[in-house]
Amino acid sequence: MEFFSKTAQLFPEKPYKGLALIFNGVYHDASARFGFKRYSGVEQTLYGNLIYQNIIGDTRHTYKLGASFMLDDFNEKFLDSAFVRKELVPGAYGEYTYTIPEKMTLVAGGRVDFHNLYGTRFTPRLHVLVHLPAEIDARLSAGKGWRVPNPVAENYGMLVNSRNWTMLDSRINPEQSWNYGLSLTKALPWGGKNSSFTLDFYRTDFQNQLVVDMESADRIVVYNLRGKSYANSFQAEWNVQPLPRTEIKLAYRWFDVQQTVRTPGGDQTLLPKMFVNRDRVLFNIGWASDRFEKWKFDFTWQWNGRRRVPNSEAGHIHDVTSPPVYAPAFSNLNAQVTKNFRTWALYVGGENLANFTQKNPIIGANDPFGKNFDASMVWGPVIGRMIYAGFRYKIQ
Repeated sequence: MEFFSKTAQLFPEKPYKGLALIFNGVYHDASARFGFKRYSGVEQTLYGNLIYQNIIGDTRHTYKLGASFMLDDFNEKFLDSAFVRKELVPGAYGEYTYTIPEKMTLVAGGRVDFHNLYGTRFTPRLHVLVHLPAEIDARLSAGKGWRVPNPVAENYGMLVNSRNWTMLDSRINPEQSWNYGLSLTKALPWGGKNSSFTLDFYRTDFQNQLVVDMESADRIVVYNLRGKSYANSFQAEWNVQPLPRTEIKLAYRWFDVQQTVRTPGGDQTLLPKMFVNRDRVLFNIGWASDRFEKWKFDFTWQWNGRRRVPNSEAGHIHDVTSPPVYAPAFSNLNAQVTKNFRTWALYVGGENLANFTQKNPIIGANDPFGKNFDASMVWGPVIGRMIYAGFRYKIQ
């Protein structure tokens, strides 16, 4: 059950000025059973946020000030592990925005939280947008983030197996990271048509992280980070309209996500994070017959590079010499054709048109209560080619 409310004091004669009070309440019961293993998870959260915004002199200088409060009562039990905590977190924050029209926008902010369990924490943030010559937009961002993880609720998909679940640390520390990045967008006239090219690079460095370790075949080990962990993300994207009512997107994304894991013998190794593929390619083309879109066509091809997966061979115990295991790369094709009429439409399409599926995604499926059963090793599509058709009616 959830509820949300927002009450605002508006100033019609001063649209840049405002005062708002936001409340949000949540009650979640995620109790479940996985075979003979029972899980109980109940979370009750109440959040309030008071926001005031105004200008300094003129609209080039704006600011926001506010105060917040969060009560999070969390009760989680799984096997012989229990995670119970009650967070009381009052906080205050401020944000300043400086704008030079058509040249630059700068947003600088920060907040301080007074956590009853983890002490006082300061979180700064900076965003800069600069409009450069030659129709180039540059965006720079940097800041800090932190959160309190929930070890079982956030890893539901890892419970559908016969692995033993072990907590190495009696106390879970908050996850904390610095993140920063740069984005460049360039307008590229292409035969008189609209076109743009974007480059993005972002990096996250973790000071602490909750590691969910599945390196050994018979166990899941959860512990606080004991070494390095970082994530690099690079993306290049080209958008073009070569013909009227035709849009093409071509994008490539590269992930370098590394995490230090612990061997049963106590050694540490920095490895690519599991189930994260390093390379992705996307091609999309959309076409409409006229401005009324009487006919519409959309086609998407996505290529997913190989990714590291756990060594699920029976009896495997991870050590520093264990060779990595990779799932193969695969493509996914989706397409749809739509015929629009004045008040209704017909459409037909297909998903996973290449019909690629992961073979035998459930290990030990013939013995679901055996020691080798594992349904958490899914890294690709498990449903083959699907063709669908539909009818859509618009009520005036």
